[in-house]
Amino acid sequence: MKKELDTAGIPAVIYMGEKCHNYQELYQSFKKIRETEWFHFYMDFTGKIVKCGEAAFYREQRKNFLLDSVIVKQWLHEKDREAVIAYFRQCVQVWKDEMAVSPRLVYQAVYELLLLIKAEIPITDGGLRYALDNLTVEDLKKYTTLSALARYTEGLLIQIFGENTPDHEAEPGADKVIVMVKDYCSKHYGEDLSLDEISDYVNMSKNYFCNYFKKNTGENFVQYLRKLRIEIAMRKLREGNEKIGDVAQEVGYRNVSHFSKVFKEETGMNPAEYRSRKY
Repeated sequence: MKKELDTAGIPAVIYMGEKCHNYQELYQSFKKIRETEWFHFYMDFTGKIVKCGEAAFYREQRKNFLLDSVIVKQWLHEKDREAVIAYFRQCVQVWKDEMAVSPRLVYQAVYELLLLIKAEIPITDGGLRYALDNLTVEDLKKYTTLSALARYTEGLLIQIFGENTPDHEAEPGADKVIVMVKDYCSKHYGEDLSLDEISDYVNMSKNYFCNYFKKNTGENFVQYLRKLRIEIAMRKLREGNEKIGDVAQEVGYRNVSHFSKVFKEETGMNPAEYRSRKY
């Protein structure tokens, strides 16, 4: 079944319950499926076929929800859009820490937040307006973990709010999507960044994002991320005394040999040779 769903382009996670012989066992199996769904959503489990009961847990579900539309509306009227993004991040952290809200309610809350923002802010970009006008809760459910949903939503908020996103000051005339991507990479270069993650963040398909990034920067995204990581590694090697293996981990390379190979391709020398030079 999973193969057929993937072929049809339908994102899905299949939860496998236990074999049931009566209604009582069926009810208990269903409870385990719901518990495992919560684990998958909050703990960023990446499997596509999940055997229920292997990582099940229980949390008392919150009946009341914590998204304050009144204060969000106030911030929007005051044009304090950074406060809205900060509030969304705070909500995500609370959801993750407490794990007390069902994924269904989280999806609904994110959807209502986006509807509220769309109603309060004039959106001039035709493509973005079309995407928001046609957005449904089911569209959000293709992001099957909280982290993926949060990345997508924050990227969408940043596009809506325009230039309030990056912490550093953008160059005059800089493309806002490229600024978003570079700002995100500057904060997450030590993680296992992927094209899927970045393209979700800016609400683009992977192929479209790759072409867009190269057209606007002159290099492909993988090259950019590689150069960024090596530049940061060079600074760490110059200014600190950390082990080369630790530096590799900090800039996103889990294999030291691979890090050394990439480092030499970019600088013409291996990390140890680079560190031994006097600057």
